Amino acid sequence: MTDLQKDQAIYQKMTEIADKYFNRAIEHSEEFRHFMADKSIISLQELKKCEEWNRAIYGYYDYSKQEQVKGIDFDIETIDVDTFHCEFRGDTLFSHALLDTFKSLAKNRCELYFTYEEKPKGAYLGTLSVGFTKGAKSLIEHCANDELRPVMNYVLMDVNAADQSVNFVASDGHSLAIVSNIPGNWTKPCDHSKSLQVLIPKQDWKRLCDYSVKFKSEVSFDVYKYDNPYTQEHFCTMLAHVGDATLKFTDRDMRYPNWRSVLPDTRQMRRYDIHPEDITALRSWLKTIGKEKYGVQINVSVYRGSDLAYFEYEDYDFSKSHTATFRLTRPSQTTEGIAYSREKLAKTLLSGFYIYNHGVASLLVADNYDLLLLMPMLKEEGGYVHDVENREVLETVEETAMVVELVAA
Repeated sequence: MTDLQKDQAIYQKMTEIADKYFNRAIEHSEEFRHFMADKSIISLQELKKCEEWNRAIYGYYDYSKQEQVKGIDFDIETIDVDTFHCEFRGDTLFSHALLDTFKSLAKNRCELYFTYEEKPKGAYLGTLSVGFTKGAKSLIEHCANDELRPVMNYVLMDVNAADQSVNFVASDGHSLAIVSNIPGNWTKPCDHSKSLQVLIPKQDWKRLCDYSVKFKSEVSFDVYKYDNPYTQEHFCTMLAHVGDATLKFTDRDMRYPNWRSVLPDTRQMRRYDIHPEDITALRSWLKTIGKEKYGVQINVSVYRGSDLAYFEYEDYDFSKSHTATFRLTRPSQTTEGIAYSREKLAKTLLSGFYIYNHGVASLLVADNYDLLLLMPMLKEEGGYVHDVENREVLETVEETAMVVELVAA
């Protein structure tokens, strides 16, 4: 046995011991069990910071009853691997860096997770299988971090009752990103008279996407629905299975805004597609802009009769400018433009865009998402930020585009 194999075997035994005490804490503490019932999966680092966990394993003083509440019992653990022998009290795994030390020695880069699966309440509606797309994980970038509108801090899973399609939605009020997936068959016929909506925390969404890539498999959602007899409200619970991982999501007492109502009618919008041969150069340009620290906006303009799209980036003090042109698949019939936030646009694998009119959100044709809706940037005093009639920069723009295309090639 090599030193690495020995360290890996030691780490494996330590994780098994840690899992034993995790389950012991679940059985011992109703408070911790309720905490995990909503969360279902927790990492070692999160566990160490969890108040319910620390109260469960170390105990606490109950002032209401004026008595000490005992924590769980820890045994003296022994590990024998090859020539390695050690004895330690079980709580040493959590109160000291023993697990972290051997994780490093074992060269294990994956976080240690503890899972608790409680049987969901309510009637089983069926199992829904969904294949995640490549851009699914990037939905997190469009979630809000807003205490006043906490519902926007989640990824929404919206099952359409009409065709049983699934939409995953994220929005911060300035952008709306949608990843659509058509599920496989429901394993059990059920009542689909209403749409199902579940809010998924950002961290759990990231885990689902990572697990889907790691196990190269679809995600199966076991759907349960139950009624609250006191409030007469309907709630939905889902168990998500991917590989050997299981996550639980419970419908919260929050309702997501009607995101479908803000989608523009594309029949009234003009679509511009970047020429396939220029898409690589465009993405290279956006990637370069993404590294700029103080960028404000990216202006996109098209001119009547031209088959070029003009992209211009300006920083805060206008001391630096990045411009480029990219061919369209067909000439523009109008002269118009729009300005986007650099932070939002630079992270998008853009291949085309729609323009409706000034001040209205525009729809981007992106590889990351099936739909990406972005609000344009406006002047503080109102009005449109970009004067599309200003053609003074066009000669510089075209020269820069040649450089960008050479770099991309």
